[in-house]
Amino acid sequence: MARPPKHGQHNSPTYRIWSGMLSRVRSDKYRKNYRDRGITVCERWLQFENFLEDMGERPMNLTIDRIDNNGNYEPGNCRWATHKQQNNNWRHNVRIELKGESLTAAQWAERLNLNLSTIYTRLNSGWSAERILTTPVANKYFSGSMLTFKGETLSAKELASKYGISRNTLFARLARGFPLEQALTNSIRHNSRWHTA
Repeated sequence: MARPPKHGQHNSPTYRIWSGMLSRVRSDKYRKNYRDRGITVCERWLQFENFLEDMGERPMNLTIDRIDNNGNYEPGNCRWATHKQQNNNWRHNVRIELKGESLTAAQWAERLNLNLSTIYTRLNSGWSAERILTTPVANKYFSGSMLTFKGETLSAKELASKYGISRNTLFARLARGFPLEQALTNSIRHNSRWHTA
């Protein structure tokens, strides 16, 4: 009968994180995300005691994160991180650079108090980084709005009616960052697909 590990932590959160880390890099299920990219666990961390010595006990609500997402699980490239930090370090994140600062779309949304869907809508519309991040969002609750389109100034309700949409739909589209011309059409391009709003 196999004896439990000497460290006595085989049921601890830290041990489960370590075990999961090993499983990810060894499993065929995650092969394309780890082995095929050359990502491994360093030899030292194949022993739980060494991992525990280097990383310490897992803090509450944190998980292991590789600082360089293309690097290995090893001392110096791993940290205990929140899910939010880990999500911002995901390799498929869209990064936007403005004035020499590169952040993920989610980080810009948080910093600028923008809806993330507004940023993605603007990206999909081909806006420049500066325009995406500096264009104010229309207030969808402003009832007295007058809008000028193709040289004609009408109330939001009149303009929406002229183009066959409701005023609420128009304001919702503007709030998401659509240009006025696109907001007035029935087909809206979002996430590389066409939808009718």
